[in-house]
Amino acid sequence: MFSHVTLLLVAASVVTASTPHPLWERQSRTYPEPLKVGPQPLQIWIETYNQAKAAGKIPSFAPATLSGGEPVYASGVDTGEKGVCSWTLAHCFNTNKTGAYDIEDGPTGHVGISFDDGPTPASPVLYEFLQSKNLAATHFFIGSNIVNNPDIFDQAVKSGGHIAVHTWAHKLMTTLTDMQVLGELGWTMQIIHDRAGVVPRFWRPPYGDIDNRVRAIAKEVFGLEHAVIWNHDTNDWCLSEGGGSSCASSDWTPSSDAELDQELNGFYNGPKSPGLIILEHEVTSRSVGAFMRTFPTLISKGWIPQSIPDLFSQPWYLNAAGPSDTPTRGFVVGSGDLPNVNNAAVNLTSSSSSSAVARSSSTPIVTQTRSSAGSSSAAGSSISGQGTATAAAQAAASSKTASGAAMLSSSIFLPVSLMIFVSLRLS
Repeated sequence: MFSHVTLLLVAASVVTASTPHPLWERQSRTYPEPLKVGPQPLQIWIETYNQAKAAGKIPSFAPATLSGGEPVYASGVDTGEKGVCSWTLAHCFNTNKTGAYDIEDGPTGHVGISFDDGPTPASPVLYEFLQSKNLAATHFFIGSNIVNNPDIFDQAVKSGGHIAVHTWAHKLMTTLTDMQVLGELGWTMQIIHDRAGVVPRFWRPPYGDIDNRVRAIAKEVFGLEHAVIWNHDTNDWCLSEGGGSSCASSDWTPSSDAELDQELNGFYNGPKSPGLIILEHEVTSRSVGAFMRTFPTLISKGWIPQSIPDLFSQPWYLNAAGPSDTPTRGFVVGSGDLPNVNNAAVNLTSSSSSSAVARSSSTPIVTQTRSSAGSSSAAGSSISGQGTATAAAQAAASSKTASGAAMLSSSIFLPVSLMIFVSLRLS
């Protein structure tokens, strides 16, 4: 009597089980153990790698070995630009503007605002501070920390932060095998895509450790064309949460909050060319606090603070130009099939004061107060001394927070409805 109904329901369950919606797969994915070094890559990443390798796009030299905490290559290996091009050992950069290239300097008068190693319990106060200044920063996230702090990651996205890759376990990348490099980059990109819907274009190798083999894998398999290094280092991570320093005493590591503040203020009081890309971290309240305390100096000295892609008028992601854009759907991380986004060559020596696309030259950075209900309201006009050029740092201030929240929301809720029409015919 109900055989027709039964067949329809069975058929529906078979289709659902065999062809799950991609968003459902993303939301139910199992990730590697946090801090597992070089986790097993997905098969599709391996297949894309094999194709690039067969095409001669990935070098075949052996990884460096770890000795005394430093990467060491085999005897006779040229670590310079004519060889493996190691940043750690030879300060070698890839400056090929038409392919993968490294970024070290900002445009004259600009500061690339970025933070490593999040998300952590110290991060939320930083995100609130950045929001209060209508400022987007680049967050180089560790994949394992996203697993451990998913709600804080969501807050970074909702607040309009630019999300980038800092690997899964934070190891020296040149000492890892090709398969380990795939796992470190791939799983970090995957969890970012799964939670936020976006696919990163920018990454920072831990300790700046990169060579041409690692660069090629990042670019050819994952579309990570931009390894972002730095030209100033704070060593802010040395300051322990409970007080004191975890680093050996030296002339280049701060031993107190006052010393760290002095170091940052010294950078801001220095030459405007090249622009600054400072290595900072969101690992403790002390590292975050130093940035917030010295931010007024940055502004008063006339610097223009921006996220890394906005320094060069570049798209934020492989599948979205910026925080207000809906990410392109259907993208598969590590498939080699890159979406068509505006990917103009970066002018690494640009001194443009309007590098952020579609930013108004008359919109100042404003201070804001936050009500008890969590809403923001302008509490003042422009910050003293910033000048009109600082408007280039604004990420469409009036809509950035809302667009970040919308991006996260659209990536989480499944836009699928199933309608089954069943005709019952009694016999």
